[in-house]
Amino acid sequence: MRQNINPPTNEVRQKMHRSITRPPTIFVVDSKPIDYRVFTPMIEAGEVNIEFFTAGKKAIRAADHSVADLWMVNTDLPDMSGFDLLEMLEIFREGAGLYVVSEEYNEEHERQALNYGASQYVCKPPQIYWLGQWRRPKRLAHQKTYRRKLEEVRKKGERLLCQAAETVAQWSGLYALLPELAVHRRLKKVSN
Repeated sequence: MRQNINPPTNEVRQKMHRSITRPPTIFVVDSKPIDYRVFTPMIEAGEVNIEFFTAGKKAIRAADHSVADLWMVNTDLPDMSGFDLLEMLEIFREGAGLYVVSEEYNEEHERQALNYGASQYVCKPPQIYWLGQWRRPKRLAHQKTYRRKLEEVRKKGERLLCQAAETVAQWSGLYALLPELAVHRRLKKVSN
């Protein structure tokens, strides 16, 4: 027996879309999170997830367990310099955007921010347009590129290993024994 199934309403479609597309996660590392209250409407609307850290060490612990799409790091933190934090977080920031935030403009800070790969050097007070200028990275594309390059390096390494094994076997007069070795099978497979 067949049941009539009504198509989903617009409200249901919107909920389904929201559950499929995750809002970007932004890590704000600043001793004064109250300064970022301008982003409250976006947080409440579910457009972004913002996690605040008042110290660099807390941000490092969080980066160990979760991934941010955008980092906003203040140059002056209570436990370390913002630039020291960026150095420590370099491995965690791969593929993520970076805004370096300062209390007031400083040319040297701007230069350092650009050297650390910041997409923006901004001064307080935070502005809503900061998030409008930032484009969410296509992390999946970065992951695919990384995996492809890793696979290329692995294959090249296998080829070099097999060539080295063949050379050693020729030098030592063991070339006749190679067909029985697994290395020879790998050599044939890789050279094809």
